[in-house]
Amino acid sequence: MRSVRMVWLVALGIGAASLGAPAIGSAEDGGGGGLSPTICEDAAPDAEPGTAEWEARDAANMFCAVQRHLDQAMHPAGPAPLSTSIQGLAPMPLADAYREPFRHNGERFRFDEATITNRDGAGLPAEVYRPCAPGTCTDMPDALETFEPPYPAVVVLHGGGSRKELHWWSSQTLAEAGYMVVTFDGAANNRPNAEDVLDWLMARPDSPTAAGEFNPFWDQLDRERIGLAGHSQGGQTASVLGQDDPRVSAIVSWDRGSGLELPADLHTPTL
Repeated sequence: MRSVRMVWLVALGIGAASLGAPAIGSAEDGGGGGLSPTICEDAAPDAEPGTAEWEARDAANMFCAVQRHLDQAMHPAGPAPLSTSIQGLAPMPLADAYREPFRHNGERFRFDEATITNRDGAGLPAEVYRPCAPGTCTDMPDALETFEPPYPAVVVLHGGGSRKELHWWSSQTLAEAGYMVVTFDGAANNRPNAEDVLDWLMARPDSPTAAGEFNPFWDQLDRERIGLAGHSQGGQTASVLGQDDPRVSAIVSWDRGSGLELPADLHTPTL
């Protein structure tokens, strides 16, 4: 828990020295024991593990990792932060206003909302992103390409205490790169929900889920290239389910938690 508290305290500009780590910065380079505004633009300095320099660099890395979210929450165009806070330390921004999907639907990607019924009968709010195919999107930026189906797919799993909107940055970027993406609320460390969403992704009209649902874009799916991506607790679920489920051919795990034991047989490529 010390590392989690360090992330938020450093992000809030509270000196790390109170946690037994070297203080970062000074009033002259940002104030309040925080970091210089330019430090995140520089390469991390070399440091030997276990030294004060190593601890300072680690704290700086954590600061830079959350700086975007803090900037986003304070931006006038950003929505209000959640009323609750993580570890009682800091509110989390609800979403990135510049990535609100309806702003870019039909220009950078194709976007649809869905509700996926899980095995308990609960509806999981979901978002489905698809690449632009030739002739389907208008005013596309010159740097983006169009893609013909079938599309490889990625199911994105959020972390504990999080939600799908905090992963617009990955879902939309993947769609712009040619992937069909499904992201949903209820992912964190919940393997049954992830399995049910995979079932929905793969379901066809002639072979629907137990709830009678199917992916409305089933005929655009490349069933041989299915990936899982997850953050924190969602990264745990992706790492375990992706090894056990033969439908999954690749895994990406962001800051995976260690609460779930990996299977003994590891065969699915993982980043």
